[in-house]
Amino acid sequence: MPPKRKCAENAETSPTTRTTRSSARLGKKSDDANAKASAKTSKKSVKADEDVEEVQPPKKAKTATKAAPAKSKVAKAETASESSDVATDMSKPEPYSAARAAKLFATYADEDDPSVIGPEGFERLCNDAKIPLDGAVPLILAWQLDSKEMAKITRDEWTKGMGALQISSLESLALCLNELHDMLILNKRPLSRPASIAPAQAGKKKKTTNASTEPYNRTRYHEYARNPKQSFTKAYMFSFQLAKAEGARVIDIETASALWSVMLVPRYPLMAEVLQFINETGNYKAANKDLWTMLDAKQMVEFCQTIQPDLGNYEADGAWPTMLDDFVSWKKAKNDSSPSASRAEA
Repeated sequence: MPPKRKCAENAETSPTTRTTRSSARLGKKSDDANAKASAKTSKKSVKADEDVEEVQPPKKAKTATKAAPAKSKVAKAETASESSDVATDMSKPEPYSAARAAKLFATYADEDDPSVIGPEGFERLCNDAKIPLDGAVPLILAWQLDSKEMAKITRDEWTKGMGALQISSLESLALCLNELHDMLILNKRPLSRPASIAPAQAGKKKKTTNASTEPYNRTRYHEYARNPKQSFTKAYMFSFQLAKAEGARVIDIETASALWSVMLVPRYPLMAEVLQFINETGNYKAANKDLWTMLDAKQMVEFCQTIQPDLGNYEADGAWPTMLDDFVSWKKAKNDSSPSASRAEA
């Protein structure tokens, strides 16, 4: 401002009194400035002290300790997500890859023994592949892998089986097992063999297989299709060895009945009543190989295929196994004692 500039210009030529007064005023301003600076410095010091207190080592350690469990939960969630992603990825149809098949095995292998898929992993495998556990498909899977124990797959069994079938995805695995189930268990008409892999005609060269057109290697399937009944018998007899404990000669009747219900009943509906007879009479405590074989023997198959459900065409003097004669007697007695039979007589 002009007055200040005037004072500044006259500072050297003014009398002593003015100089003294000016010095006093300047001194006062300097003191005020120093006081303000001191106050600011004090505030900064206090603030710095507060900041130091906020980042004291004990408090940092406490915060880190609390954060650790949260990270652990996140890690677990990420691990579960990765496992789910692997299963989802393995369901996509892709050309066979041995490395991909090995990765699929590792997804369901036991944590304690990575060389084996145990019961828990076997159940997850079936669920992810949409394979019902209460049917014959898991038995067909064990048959195709030549497994030695129920609900258990070794790495060697998996590698050999998947290599022969050329399967490395859940979708291809499910397709293979369901096609075998339809042909062997439900007795459906086999799939026709593609022209590219049809047997060679006389005087003609055998055509080569175009693997890219097949979702898996159907060589086994077409071999089974040549004689579905014989192929079914192989799978049926395999299931007896699979269910039988090592060193044992029989299977308990509960396990045998469960296997019969998923393997025989779909092929021969009359077998449902034969199983009811076996369980109700209590004449059979266990199933040995002879009984197991007899239920799929030619005479039993003929009985189930030719005898009417009401036994109207059954001939007692036929050369039927004793068990079937006992079954017929049991069924007739049951029919005679039924309310409908009583009303018919009245």
